[in-house]
Amino acid sequence: MLDPLDPLTYELCFPGGLTGEAEISCPHCKTLLTVPVNDPNGEESYQCCKCQKGFVADWASGQVTIPANVTISLTFQDGNKDADR
Repeated sequence: MLDPLDPLTYELCFPGGLTGEAEISCPHCKTLLTVPVNDPNGEESYQCCKCQKGFVADWASGQVTIPANVTISLTFQDGNKDADR
């Protein structure tokens, strides 16, 4: 049984709760990153140093997600942007 007073148990339950950092894999390129954890029970946004893409870590639920507000701009062969169509 896990000892609730053991610091290791706390760190396992709340990543970064004691050390202030955690290891996480980038959901885009799978690079292992060491990121700062300011709130072990909240959400934080990060950017991968390898692929430069962003993601959100929800430390309370243990989920890593890619933000939905991604903007893509297209330029067609005739030079017009997608907003012109």
